[in-house]
Amino acid sequence: RVCVRVCACVCVFASKELHMVGANTALIDISLRHLVPYAARIRSVVVVIEPRKYQLVEYLEKWRTVLPIHFCFFDERHYEWAGSILSAEPLFGESNLVLLPDSFLKASEGNAVVPTMLDLLSRFGVVFGYVAETSHERLQ
Repeated sequence: RVCVRVCACVCVFASKELHMVGANTALIDISLRHLVPYAARIRSVVVVIEPRKYQLVEYLEKWRTVLPIHFCFFDERHYEWAGSILSAEPLFGESNLVLLPDSFLKASEGNAVVPTMLDLLSRFGVVFGYVAETSHERLQ
């Protein structure tokens, strides 16, 4: 089973992960939707939050019956997204998938994000995936 880490503590003053990108859809929803088809295989989804970001906990309540969401606090001895991962380290499982919920992640047709990353993770110790954004409209 997979333990998924959703690192959601990038910005102190505004919650980028709660930026609305569609009807009733925030950026973090897009990350979590990738996990839904694999919910039965997921032991926990750990969301790392900053102490002052309780609006994120409140927002994610809608996911509590869909995914096994747990929260931990960002350890302020660390920095940025890498610090989010280190903050969740005590909760790591055998396999861990990190999603950054202030990013828009969309897989190409026939290549779902979760199974692709888990397949790679089964063959390599650490796997990073990214897609460079070239759309000036999206980057604005």
